[in-house]
Amino acid sequence: MAEYRPKPPRRQIAAGALIVLVLSLSGCASIDALDRATASGELERTRIAAGGFELALIGRPLPERVDVGTGRLVVYLGSDGRPWRDRRPAADPTGRRALALDLMRRDPRPAVYLGRPCYHGTADAPPCTSRLWTSGRYSTTVVDALAAGLRALIARHEPSELTLVGYSGGGTLAVLAASNLSAEIDVEVITIAANLDPAAWTAFHGLLPLSASLNPVEAVPSPARFRQLHLVGTADLRVPVQTIRRYRERQPDAKVLEVEGFDHVCCWVRDWPTILAEIATR
Repeated sequence: MAEYRPKPPRRQIAAGALIVLVLSLSGCASIDALDRATASGELERTRIAAGGFELALIGRPLPERVDVGTGRLVVYLGSDGRPWRDRRPAADPTGRRALALDLMRRDPRPAVYLGRPCYHGTADAPPCTSRLWTSGRYSTTVVDALAAGLRALIARHEPSELTLVGYSGGGTLAVLAASNLSAEIDVEVITIAANLDPAAWTAFHGLLPLSASLNPVEAVPSPARFRQLHLVGTADLRVPVQTIRRYRERQPDAKVLEVEGFDHVCCWVRDWPTILAEIATR
């Protein structure tokens, strides 16, 4: 794939990204971005039962059969949000902003955003426990529930191909879920600023290990049975490029594109249509 050369981030954009980061790390009350997104009526929000959980589903109305046309269904998976607040498990892990949802809205293809178990207003519904968004945020339980939700979408819309786009921790779950589904459908995974080696990531930041979670380095067979492209920002301090070194070594067929000057937030949404066009030419 040709090297993508983004426009230099503007100072005001970088400052805005810093504000978003500061807010996400503060104790501000969670405002569900999905509610804001549906206020205009452009997007529809429903729920899908999967693996004993109710997963939020939002997007533009899809055709009854996605297979009519490109045959590809694109599903976006979001970040870890706010698992902890004031050194305690959050009552609701949903973050203030769903960046993956913003990316989905800029994607012209048939696309939806699929929420994670216990996010978007379902944290207090059984069988949710804080373990599923703290140490077990990438656990078998979470991965199986997402895979079940994806299977339901596949059965409903009959695509011939599935693209999973995962942002941050959603990218971790995208590769884990793709490993479950790759024997059933042609799967492509695109991650943005993804934590592909939780062990290296927690060690880098001096955090407690995610002891109840799967690690893609060990859990995804090599070579993977799905296509994968990982986009990383060279200025990302939250998931630095060096923390995915082991995953890159384990998956030599995976494509990794380092985007100069991008960090964990800036400027993926701004340049997403251009990045998608560049990916399509590979």
